[in-house]
Amino acid sequence: MRMHAQRGQTLPVWTFGIITTLMLSLMVFNYANNVRWQIRAQNASDAVAQGIMSVQTQHYNEMMATLHAAAIEEYRIRRTMAAMLYILQGSGGCTTGATSASQPFDCGIAYASLRTNYVAQVARYTQLVNQMQAISQYTPAQQQIDMAAIAQSFETTCTSTGPTGGDCVFKFAVTSPTARPGLSGAIVDSSGELNGDGYALPANIAPDFQPLQIEVTACAQVTSPFASFFKMQAAPFYAIGRAGATSAMVTQEWFAPGGLVNPNSPGGTQFFQQPEFVESPTNTANATVGYNPATFCTATSTGYDWYAVHWCTNNYTSSFTTPSPGSTGSPTLGGFFGHTVNDEYSVWTGWWGVLPLAPYSGTFTPSAGNCASNVAWNSP
Repeated sequence: MRMHAQRGQTLPVWTFGIITTLMLSLMVFNYANNVRWQIRAQNASDAVAQGIMSVQTQHYNEMMATLHAAAIEEYRIRRTMAAMLYILQGSGGCTTGATSASQPFDCGIAYASLRTNYVAQVARYTQLVNQMQAISQYTPAQQQIDMAAIAQSFETTCTSTGPTGGDCVFKFAVTSPTARPGLSGAIVDSSGELNGDGYALPANIAPDFQPLQIEVTACAQVTSPFASFFKMQAAPFYAIGRAGATSAMVTQEWFAPGGLVNPNSPGGTQFFQQPEFVESPTNTANATVGYNPATFCTATSTGYDWYAVHWCTNNYTSSFTTPSPGSTGSPTLGGFFGHTVNDEYSVWTGWWGVLPLAPYSGTFTPSAGNCASNVAWNSP
C-alpha cells in the first residue's frame, strides 16, 4: 500500500516551534519589563532622596555665601577705620591744605571720602548681618516640612496623557531625617583638611548644624502587560527602589580674592578683588604714592597706599636659619610661626552637596507602607 499526501506532515512541528518561540519571547519581554520597572523605581527613589537633602545643603551654602560677603565688608571697615586714624594722627602721607585729592594728597578730602565709604560699608554690613540672622531662623523643624513637601511634589496627579511632574506612578516612604552618626563634618585649619575623618560630631553642636541623612523607598504595584495571555494570569509584581542620601561638604578651598586672577575679568588678567582707593572720591590711585601693582601689597615698598583697601595674599616668611657648613652652631627658629610681610585677606571655605548613601533602616516589606494600595499607571 502506497502512502499519499505527504505534504503538511511538518505542520505540527512548525506550530509547536512557533508557540515555543513566542512563549520564550514573551518571557524575555516580561523579564525586560521587570528590569525596566526596577530601574525606574531606583531612579525615582534616588531623585527624591537627592531632592530632599538639597534643602539642607542649599541652606548651608546660603549661610556660607552670606558669611563670606559679611567678612569682606568687615575687612573693608577695618581698613577704612585704620586709614581714618592714620589721617587723624598725621600719618600715611597726606598733606593738609592741598587743593586737589591727588597732587598733592589733601588730608581733608581723603578723610571725607573715607568717612563716606565707611558709612556705606557699615550699612551693607548691617544688611548682611540681618540677612544672616534671618537665614539662621530656618529651624530643623521647618527644614523637615520643606523636605516632606518635596517628597509630596514627586507624587503628582497622573492624567490620561502622562504624568504632570516627577514620576507619579510611585508612592514614596520617607524616613524622618536624622543626624548622621559616626562621620564628622569638614574641619580645616592651617595645617590641612579633614573631611569625614570617622569621628562623631561634638555633642555641643546645635541640631541645625548637624549633617542629616535620609532614606527613601519608592514603590509601585505593576501589572504585567501580558497578564491574561493564554489565561496565564500573571500576578502583579512590586517595583521597589531604595535610596539613601546625606549632606556633606564636598569641596574645600583656600581663597585669596586679591591674589587669584578672575578668568571672567576683562582680558582675564584682573584679580577677583581689585584694590579699592576709598580715600579718593573717584576711587582712583593716588598719583603721589606712585602706585605699583607689583609691590602694592608690601608696606615696606615704594607705591604702598596706606589709605586703600588691599586684597592681598600674604607671603609667609619663616625666620628659621641654618648654620653655615663647618660651624658648630645649631639651627635657630626666631618665632615658631615665623612672620608675615604684607597685608592679606584670605578665607578657608567649603561648599555643601548631596552624596548617595546606602539604605540603613533595615528590610522593607512590600505589604507595609505605601506599597499595599498602590496601583500602577497604565502607560502605553
